[in-house]
Amino acid sequence: MKPPAMMKLGGGALLFIGSFLDWYGASEGGFSLGFSGTDVDFNGLQGIFALLIGLAIAAVAGLRAFAPQVNIPAAIAGFSLDKLLFMLGIGVFLMCFGGLFLSAGPLGPKIGLFLCTIGAALAVIGSFMESKETSTAPATSF
Repeated sequence: MKPPAMMKLGGGALLFIGSFLDWYGASEGGFSLGFSGTDVDFNGLQGIFALLIGLAIAAVAGLRAFAPQVNIPAAIAGFSLDKLLFMLGIGVFLMCFGGLFLSAGPLGPKIGLFLCTIGAALAVIGSFMESKETSTAPATSF
C-alpha cells in the first residue's frame, strides 16, 4: 500500500470518527456541555457532510488498496472520481478549519473538530500526492 493511499484511508477514517465526537463544548465547575458533529440542532448538516465525505474517501481508498478487482466508476457527473473526492475533501477541510475559529460565548472547539480538520488535511494531501504520482510529464524532444 502506497503512502498516498494510506493517507487517504487514515484521513477518511479520522473524518468518520471525528464526526461522532464533540465539535464544540464548554466545561465549568464539574459540568460539561458538548455538541458532536452529528448533532444537527447545533451544527446543521456540517458533521453529517464530513461523515459522508470521510466514509467515501476511506471506502474508495480501501477498495483500491485491498480489493483491486472491484470495479469503481472512473467518473461521476463529468468529474473523475479522484478529482471529485479531492474537491469535496477541500470543502470539508475549509469547513472544519474555519470551525476552529468559531467561538460562541463559552463554547470552544473540541477534539472531534480537531480530528476532522486533521483527517480532511490528510485526505487532501494524500489525493494530491496520488495525482502527482500518476500524472506523467509530456515528452519533450531535443
